[in-house]
Amino acid sequence: MGDVVDLRMHKWAVKLARLLGRPDGPEALTDRTLKAIVAVNTDEEIADMLSLPIPRKGR
Repeated sequence: MGDVVDLRMHKWAVKLARLLGRPDGPEALTDRTLKAIVAVNTDEEIADMLSLPIPRKGR
């Protein structure tokens, strides 16, 4: 099971880190918050999260 999460972390960690304003380098692969998001959401749910429009500050 750990291997599946690791593969999914490689797929989603950097994109999620950018969305959340977290460091998006290699440390994203070991970020506990990102691991939790990947572990409890399906690929489709994560893709939906990433496709949501993000309001810009000051608007």
